[in-house]
Amino acid sequence: MENSKTLAGYRVCLEAGHGYHEDQVYDPGAVYEGVDEHLLNAAQVERIAQRLEAKGCQVTKVICGKGNGLSLTKRGQQGTGHHLFISHHHNAFNGKAQGTEVLLHTLGTAADRNFATGLSETIAKALGFNNRGAKKQQLGVLKAVPTSVHAAVLVESYFMDNTSLSADDLETLSLKAADAEAVYIEAYLLANCKPTKVVMVEPKKADLPPAEPKKVELPKSPWMKK
Repeated sequence: MENSKTLAGYRVCLEAGHGYHEDQVYDPGAVYEGVDEHLLNAAQVERIAQRLEAKGCQVTKVICGKGNGLSLTKRGQQGTGHHLFISHHHNAFNGKAQGTEVLLHTLGTAADRNFATGLSETIAKALGFNNRGAKKQQLGVLKAVPTSVHAAVLVESYFMDNTSLSADDLETLSLKAADAEAVYIEAYLLANCKPTKVVMVEPKKADLPPAEPKKVELPKSPWMKK
């Protein structure tokens, strides 16, 4: 039987943009037709995590709800020890713009750009939208991601305020983008990253007093003296 756990040993951190911050004030992000951007971001994180975990990947989900809000800096720091950090967002502008883009920090690495370029192309193709490509931008959440992380990006799947879209379209598009992203992440990890080896440590034996030798009652032979 073929092993489906192709991503065992890989670690990915997925963040849902907006939501509750450190001051526990709710930030919905963009709002269109009564739909909060944060809810779409969270739905994408849950969907991608489900897909990756089914392949054996260890996923950290950063979804800041009421009572567990985090600053942008602390969100980025959650990427520690992971191969990839991906922040999820949806664009909004003037009701007319449309397309997919993936952002990297202005100090981003070649790996950041490579990952962002491929991811933007993949999502745009899946949605049938214009590929706006990889772009550099000063983003607090990405600045806080440790340099030990192979690649850190922020995804803007599409412009959710485009007037051609209805409220019902939003979740469908977001989950479609999430499915495409999950496939891309798997392919990218296998081609560009090495899985983390799990070192099994044998538990220490308790310092117990030596056991007394067990006495064994032997049957008496007929020739043994009484």
